Amino acid sequence: YALNAQPMDDRTKMIWYVIEDLLVGSTAAVVPRVIVEESLGDDYFGGLQAYLRQWVLTIGVSGISDEDKVGDARIRIKQRIFKIVEEGFDDAALKGTLNKLDMRFREQSSSGAPVGVRMFKDVLTIWTYDEDPRKALSY
Repeated sequence: YALNAQPMDDRTKMIWYVIEDLLVGSTAAVVPRVIVEESLGDDYFGGLQAYLRQWVLTIGVSGISDEDKVGDARIRIKQRIFKIVEEGFDDAALKGTLNKLDMRFREQSSSGAPVGVRMFKDVLTIWTYDEDPRKALSY
């Protein structure tokens, strides 16, 4: 699904990250639950493609055994999404997603890599030369 024709403001972008996580961000998200509950296929795929000006949200199901069931899967996923439009997302799921995204953004360093990855590189830089790897963490 193409999400926008004009550039989005930062608030709208953040909202789309939340919606993406709630729809396909984990096995507990809406689309995977529909697939399991309805025995529609083997797995799901999807996500937010946000690297261009026009953002795209993809949602799909893999492992559908019969071509006739493809339309059924599409209908059932759309029905669940329409229900969310009418009723909103589950409060507990929304709180969990906001917490998850908050932690993800906090863990990003200025280089864009997670802080843990940067620290591990610092450790390897010292450890490679047979020095105590804990030195890299002593700051």
